[in-house]
Amino acid sequence: MQNDSILNIANMLDGIKTLLATPEFMKIVIQGCFTVFGVFLGVLLTMVKEVVVNRYRRNSYKLCIDSEIEILMKEAAESLRFLFKSQDHIIQYNRIDHFKSYASMSFICFDKFFPDIARYLNDAGKFRMITKIYSSARAADCSAIDFAKFDSVNGGREEFVRELDLIMSNFIHLYQQSDSYLNNSTYENELDIYTVCNKLKVQGPFFDKIKMTR
Repeated sequence: MQNDSILNIANMLDGIKTLLATPEFMKIVIQGCFTVFGVFLGVLLTMVKEVVVNRYRRNSYKLCIDSEIEILMKEAAESLRFLFKSQDHIIQYNRIDHFKSYASMSFICFDKFFPDIARYLNDAGKFRMITKIYSSARAADCSAIDFAKFDSVNGGREEFVRELDLIMSNFIHLYQQSDSYLNNSTYENELDIYTVCNKLKVQGPFFDKIKMTR
C-alpha cells in the first residue's frame, strides 16, 4: 500500500517534470510573466506621471503667485509715489490731495492656487511671507478704497492726515514684504520709510523731513 503511494507520487512528479519541459507550458509562463510585468509597469508609469504632473502644476501655481506679488509690489510703489507727493503738498502748500479714483488690486492667483500649494511649501518662512504679503495687500486695498472716497471739503485736514498716514503705512508694509520676498531685501524695521523712499528715488519736503528724523 505504501509502495503504491510512493509510486503514485513518483509518477505525479514525472508528469510535472514532463509538463515543465514542454514548450507550451514555457510559453504560458512567459506570457504570464509579461502580463504581470506589463500591469506593474503601467501602474508605475501612471504613478510617475501623476507625480510629475502634480509637481509641474504646483510649480506653475507658485510662479503665478510670485508674478502676482510682483504686480502688487509695483502697484504699491505707484501708490506710494502719489502718497509721498501728497505729503509734500501738505508740507509746502497745506493742500489736500487724494485719489480721484482707485482700481482695486487683484488677488486671483492667491485665492485660487495658494490652498493647493500651501502644504507643499518646504520653507515655513515662505509660507508666512506670502500670507503676510496678501494680508497687507488686502489692508492697503481697503484703506485705499476708503481714501478715494474721502470728503476733502467736510472731512477736515486732521482726519485727512490720519487717513493718509494709515494708507501710507499699509502700502509701505506691502512694498517691504514683497521686496523682501522677491529680492531678499532687508529693512531696518517693519516701517522703514527712509529706505523705501530711497528705493523709489523719492525727493521733496517729506523725504527731507524723514532724513532729519534719522
